[in-house]
Amino acid sequence: MIELLKSANRCIDSAKSALGTRGDWNQNTLLGYLVDVDTEVWIPRIKTILASQPDPKFGWWEPESDATIARYAGLDIASVSVKLLEIRSEMLMLLKSVTDWDRDWIHETRGRLTLKDLLSWVLEHNEEHRASYWY
Repeated sequence: MIELLKSANRCIDSAKSALGTRGDWNQNTLLGYLVDVDTEVWIPRIKTILASQPDPKFGWWEPESDATIARYAGLDIASVSVKLLEIRSEMLMLLKSVTDWDRDWIHETRGRLTLKDLLSWVLEHNEEHRASYWY
């Protein structure tokens, strides 16, 4: 689980040292996007999975690009970094008492997954976006 914080810190370090990003978003916006995905996707899914509902089903969700840019582009990296670490710490608090990492859930395109798979996906997602920085 500590890898969730380490991954967030790697994203922050990359944002601080990058000269820019591949695409329309600046470093702050890319970090903010990770905040939004943690807030709107990962944490609600974890809460639902932990609530013991049988086979919860989830679809695909992406934040609206213009809203993400408007929310984060004008902020400094330090402010957005704090937001990312706060939301990631909230995620860790939810997970600290988990004993059954094989709880199932269903994604509309990825199929049946476990809570452990979701955490792997979070880390994979971070690295995918961290690769968007150029130096």
